[in-house]
Amino acid sequence: MKLHIDEAVLRYRKAKNMTQEELASALGVSPQSVSNWEHGGYPDIELLPVIANYFGITVDELIGNDKAAVEADMKRYYEGLNENGRASLEHCLAYHRKYPNNYAIMNDLCIMIMNTRSHKKPEYMEMLRRLCERIIAECTESHIRESAIWHMCDAAEGEEFEKWAKMLPVNYCNTYYERLERYAKRMGDKEQKQNLTGRNNLSVILHLLNRYQILPHLDDPVECENLSRFRMSLLEYFGGGQIPDGWLAWHAEFRMDLALALFVENRTDEGWRELREAVSEAVGYIGLPAEVPLDLGTPILFRNIRVLCNKNEELREDVYIYPDGTHLDHNLSSFGVHHRKSDFIRTMEIAPGFASVRDTAEFAALLEKLRQA
Repeated sequence: MKLHIDEAVLRYRKAKNMTQEELASALGVSPQSVSNWEHGGYPDIELLPVIANYFGITVDELIGNDKAAVEADMKRYYEGLNENGRASLEHCLAYHRKYPNNYAIMNDLCIMIMNTRSHKKPEYMEMLRRLCERIIAECTESHIRESAIWHMCDAAEGEEFEKWAKMLPVNYCNTYYERLERYAKRMGDKEQKQNLTGRNNLSVILHLLNRYQILPHLDDPVECENLSRFRMSLLEYFGGGQIPDGWLAWHAEFRMDLALALFVENRTDEGWRELREAVSEAVGYIGLPAEVPLDLGTPILFRNIRVLCNKNEELREDVYIYPDGTHLDHNLSSFGVHHRKSDFIRTMEIAPGFASVRDTAEFAALLEKLRQA
């Protein structure tokens, strides 16, 4: 029977984030010995319990004894997870005691503790904390590590919540701020919860609007046309059929993208109509008063967030604000909100889709209208 010591030593050493030299030092052997074990060699028999004890496993687990039986046992484990509530919690507990170094089982146990709301009991909260801390310290599988952070964010309070929340990524997918929103709701902070709801919804919409940049990619003008029309209709929906002032610059940008696509499709009359409207909207946006909060519409989505018109030529990261004048954080505020006059002018001057009409008198007049705005 083949022993699987090589697989076990390599797996458990990596789980501890140790080098071969560090493991050799801990066990009192040479680095060459550890390397030999991981490449199919066997340690002396008297070392087996020493190695197993160091990794916190049984000798049978170390040597991979009766691998088929272990696989059959794990199949029974996953079948037992089909039960709900306390039965599955006790089932996970039993298998965690049997396989204390199996991170997938640890993760399942954390899920069961949360699903049964057992974390409300001190003994289970301590178990959850211990499991999650061990996963973060030892496990290298990213989805299990992220799951542990989510569990603790949903269970912890105060400084402990802050500690775990800081481990969450801050990116367009909103993981960090969505957890803050859930925490505010759990703590009964209605105002903070509403602020975060608006922020998170706005973040998702901004990501959607920014996902596909048409310029200079007009290889598929039909797709560009459809996408531009969709994004325009989305902004019109926020205003109940009108365009809220806070989205006017975005609407002008997407209408200009639509004009580009139409010109590339040789639908010239339609292209001119959309370009005239785009320039008119851009001029309207440029003419809005400086530093006056603009409505984003759809209060159920964006709550009390407003946006400021950028009246200068500098890039700004403070355009989204709350009623008290405080700005949203850098991560959201810098997310594609640089609609300056120069941005619209540059699009008209260099976008390849306008090549067929750029030398016409009407195009020159529209460009001058923008410059004079």
